[in-house]
Amino acid sequence: MNNNTVRNIRVFIASPNDVYRERDLAENVIHKLNLLIRFPLGIIFECVRWENSSTPQMGRPQKIVLSSANFDAVDIVVGILWKHFGSPTGGNNPTNRRPYLSGTEEEFSTAYASWKRKKSPDIMFYRCVRAPDNMKAVDATQYKRVQGFCSNFGPSGPHPGLLIEYKEPTEFAQRLMEDLLKKAFSLSGIRSLGQYELSPALVREGYTHFFPVEGNSFRDEMKRKAINGSNTIRLIAQSGFSYTAPTGHRFRQQVADMLKRGGTFDLIIQAPWTLTAYSLAVAEGRTGLEALRNKDPVDVISDSIWFRTKWKAAIDGIRGFESEFPQQVRWRHSVFDISATMLICRDEAYFEPYLTINGQQRYAQELLTFETRMQASCELYKHVCMYWDSMWSGGLDDNELERRAESMKALLRQSVKLSGKDGTDFKRVVRRSGWNAAVRELVAKRRTKR
Repeated sequence: MNNNTVRNIRVFIASPNDVYRERDLAENVIHKLNLLIRFPLGIIFECVRWENSSTPQMGRPQKIVLSSANFDAVDIVVGILWKHFGSPTGGNNPTNRRPYLSGTEEEFSTAYASWKRKKSPDIMFYRCVRAPDNMKAVDATQYKRVQGFCSNFGPSGPHPGLLIEYKEPTEFAQRLMEDLLKKAFSLSGIRSLGQYELSPALVREGYTHFFPVEGNSFRDEMKRKAINGSNTIRLIAQSGFSYTAPTGHRFRQQVADMLKRGGTFDLIIQAPWTLTAYSLAVAEGRTGLEALRNKDPVDVISDSIWFRTKWKAAIDGIRGFESEFPQQVRWRHSVFDISATMLICRDEAYFEPYLTINGQQRYAQELLTFETRMQASCELYKHVCMYWDSMWSGGLDDNELERRAESMKALLRQSVKLSGKDGTDFKRVVRRSGWNAAVRELVAKRRTKR
């Protein structure tokens, strides 16, 4: 998409300092979301935080914060509260002449007054309802002010609205991701709900549809037609269950029919003993990484529904295809992170990116993502094909995976131990282990054989 078609949406984070983790997560969510939506939706969110936009100068501090953030040009205000309300700002509410008791209150009141005049900015407020570790250490006056402010969101309150409650910072991050993604779709020219039909500008770029993923029969039917109309398909997926599993599948019959017509099926799936598989296993149990700190990561994966049900069923289906059509089916395991499911057909492709927050994959019933259908003329189609080629060259066949399974498990245990919570040190561990060198050696051998 051309840069002049990208719309910048400014998101101001309003909160006191006891929710500093949520402030950091909000910025992280916006960064990750921008990686997904900028190119296909033409939307980019700009995170505005007072500590990043303000500089030291003379005057009333809160007035400087609002001026430095260009608050009048903010599109969305995200408010966050827990047990602390904040400190008086020295300013007064022009409506009731009462002094503002915190910067968050002044930011909200300013935004709300603007919203009543011109329906902008959008205001999204979140409240943490987790019990403090030590109630005796909580300032009773501050906590009472938070309660009073939040009660004013009631139907008969001074500022009625929907206030979202959460318990854990990661729960807040997941909800914020959902809400901002919905907002991005709303701003991008979507005209219907069953299938996200795109604006003319996006159609000219080569996109044809955006789909909500869960339970989308219209999308599934289009995929079946695409497979039926192709003589070769390439797939990158975490398991490929929907395309290969003998039972519980959605597209296996179409793949089988294509193979009977003489077509080819190339498939890359996630190797099981990787951090990506670990994230899937952790997220599906809703237990969080803290609860699994002392548990063997290999056991976490082995006991997961993803591995025991989906991955193994997919493998059985792939081997069934391979046995029946040995010259037409090729597949490999990826030791690298698979960031999206990608189906490449003759003249179109489907691209479904995964949304990940702090190493925890949004998965199973609460998976929130979208899927793009594009023509071969689309720029993203070309990148998908390039990504396919690179993943294929670094993949392992079944025998190689079996030979390297124990070393992969050892590397997984080491990486989870060193990375702590989110696996950020995994690449460093891989470099130290020599795994990259081993993969490069395999790639070199394949090129030599060709």
